[in-house]
Amino acid sequence: MNKGQIQDHRQRMDFMRRSMRLLLLGLLAPLAFWACRTTAKPAESTSPAPGKAGAMTAPVGPMTAPVKLTAPVGATTALPVTPINELPNKYTLVTRVEKDAARHYTATLMVPVAQGALAADDQAFNAVVDAFVRRQVEAARPDAGTAGATTLEVWLIGFNVSTGVIQSLFREQSYTEGAAHYNHGFLTLHYDVVGRQRVRFADLVLFSASQTKQALCDLINRHEQGLDAGETPVGGLTPDGLVPDLDFEVRGGNLVIYPNHCCADEGKTHVVPLKLVQAFLDPAVAKKFGS
Repeated sequence: MNKGQIQDHRQRMDFMRRSMRLLLLGLLAPLAFWACRTTAKPAESTSPAPGKAGAMTAPVGPMTAPVKLTAPVGATTALPVTPINELPNKYTLVTRVEKDAARHYTATLMVPVAQGALAADDQAFNAVVDAFVRRQVEAARPDAGTAGATTLEVWLIGFNVSTGVIQSLFREQSYTEGAAHYNHGFLTLHYDVVGRQRVRFADLVLFSASQTKQALCDLINRHEQGLDAGETPVGGLTPDGLVPDLDFEVRGGNLVIYPNHCCADEGKTHVVPLKLVQAFLDPAVAKKFGS
């Protein structure tokens, strides 16, 4: 081959190689495209899927756990007592200790208080509790010259919060060294939520010329002794026990009365259905108790 033929041959070979390269690229490109679509991982979306809510947010603030306390250390009792050690969130249990060294007197009282005492309602409730503490401390304070040490112990054993009245039930005992026995009984405290004041027995139970103390006693005693209307009860509740500050509570549709005689126990309480004594109750006050 002469020089011109050789050059012409090289040009044809270069053209064929370029053609083959273009042909191969044309065949392989679609295969590469589909391979990429098959194996590539789609990007993850950070938005909630349609119809589904996003992640729930945490509560604004943790709920306050109920306060748990135990009975006063060293307290002794001649009676079985099960003090409350847990109250609703708004209230806490405190132990108040009052001492009179001159009279060898120590009073220990477990009472509820409204936490914080910032709102007017809390302040009023705590003021009623403070007055209750003062009454009990003074009632059990020994006379001057009493030789033996005197102790007063009061435990909260019931606490009922409603929209109308907050009812507190206490077990109380006192003892003076040298005495033959403890004196003990039940104490109650009722707080009018709306009126922001104490509710006494005289506020709930009203007497008149036709609705006398004796009539109420007869009604309650007949009920407890299983007597008919015309029968005469023997013993039981007496008119002199129906004092304005008589300890009582409204529980389970019943009026419960605690006369607190010396060495009173559960057997000295009086329980009567509210419906049976409805004529003696102030309707507005009874409504606060849910009756």
